[in-house]
Amino acid sequence: MTETSNITGSEKPYRYKELRPLTGLSDRSLRRLFEGEPGVVILPHTICRKKRKYDTILIPESVVQRVLNRLTRVV
Repeated sequence: MTETSNITGSEKPYRYKELRPLTGLSDRSLRRLFEGEPGVVILPHTICRKKRKYDTILIPESVVQRVLNRLTRVV
């Protein structure tokens, strides 16, 4: 995932744990859905005592709506 834009003040930023109950999807599935999506913001953790680095992923409300509309669109 890459940082492509800033979150505007009027949009609510979501994290995976907030999207789980709304979508019924796991963190892994949500990560695959939103990785590489324009507008997703990544806040890297510079200090990490563990082996694995955990970044904070913020997904603007407009990106959530765009992805969910794309998934539920009837063709």
